[in-house]
Amino acid sequence: MASQQPGSLQQAELDLKWMVNVLVRRKWLILAFVGVGIAVAGVTSLSLTSSTYKSSTVVALTAADGSDGVGMSLSGYAEFATGSQVMSAIEEKIASDQVANAPALDYSVQPDSGNRRLTITAEAQSAEDASLLARYWRDIFPGQVQDLIVVQVATQKAIAEQAVADLVAELTDDGDALAMFDRDLSLSSVQIHLEVVQEELVDLETQFRTLTQYSILTDEARLVYLESALAEESPTLAGSASDGGTASRVIVNPVYQQLSQDLTDTRTRLAVSRYQADLLEASIPQLQDEIDQLNKAEALYEPAKAPLERLLAMEARLPDLSQPVVVTGPSQPQTPASRGTIEIMALVGTVSALIGLLVVYFFEWYRIPPRSPT
Repeated sequence: MASQQPGSLQQAELDLKWMVNVLVRRKWLILAFVGVGIAVAGVTSLSLTSSTYKSSTVVALTAADGSDGVGMSLSGYAEFATGSQVMSAIEEKIASDQVANAPALDYSVQPDSGNRRLTITAEAQSAEDASLLARYWRDIFPGQVQDLIVVQVATQKAIAEQAVADLVAELTDDGDALAMFDRDLSLSSVQIHLEVVQEELVDLETQFRTLTQYSILTDEARLVYLESALAEESPTLAGSASDGGTASRVIVNPVYQQLSQDLTDTRTRLAVSRYQADLLEASIPQLQDEIDQLNKAEALYEPAKAPLERLLAMEARLPDLSQPVVVTGPSQPQTPASRGTIEIMALVGTVSALIGLLVVYFFEWYRIPPRSPT
């Protein structure tokens, strides 16, 4: 194989020289192919493509990105911008304004994910028509987006309200402690009621401890003391004889009277204290049960109410949330839009050159084939 290598190289050099010679001799034929191709492409492009004008509008989208079911993603807004709903609204507006010779709707959209913006381009046969279409889109699109978001919020709000209402009904039927459970769907009122009941429980427990650990014990000890002291006193005191007689006057013992009155008061106060302690002892478990039920209600109610509270807050700021902002408005174009004629001619010229080369080498190969070296 080493002995054949010089011959192979010499054959390759002859083939290369032949190809270069053909290229030099037939250059005008190749250039003719290129010229004819470019001419045909230019004439065809100019004849088939009419002059068009473009007018663009840039809008900044709202914060409602569809992640929570309200609004749409950037691609969703881009599709909606040229969708049937917006186009129908523009057609109705053009018809109601009785625009003569209204242009056909021709819009394209370019999303900008970095800034959450849409660039909408209206295209028409005249600068006035392109500007007209761009203005109609600018006037219609924000309102259509707002209407869509309003419907989405209202739908989700109705679903959330029904879910919370069902939970409220279930919790209300769960026991008397929830009889005043807020049916206006306000979580704050449930929390306020729970705080009131907790404060009431603390107050009752304080009263119960005061009665059982101080008042009742004190009065019981005082009752024992008064009974003992009263037993040692006589109801009356012996008095001296009056008018020289032998009979003596009966004098009421004031100490006995005071002790007797204190004993009666202590017995009454002790009975009232014991009665109040019994009532408190029965009320405390009821309050504890009510607190347990309210805690359960709050634990179930809070996560169920969170979506509704979010939607209510969203509803309050719908005008700001749902209105896209026009960053740059449409202006009337001054020159026709580029139609890509130069690009088409360059592409056709390149293809024509390749075709010319193939044709030239094809005929040269069969008419004057290269000779092998002797």
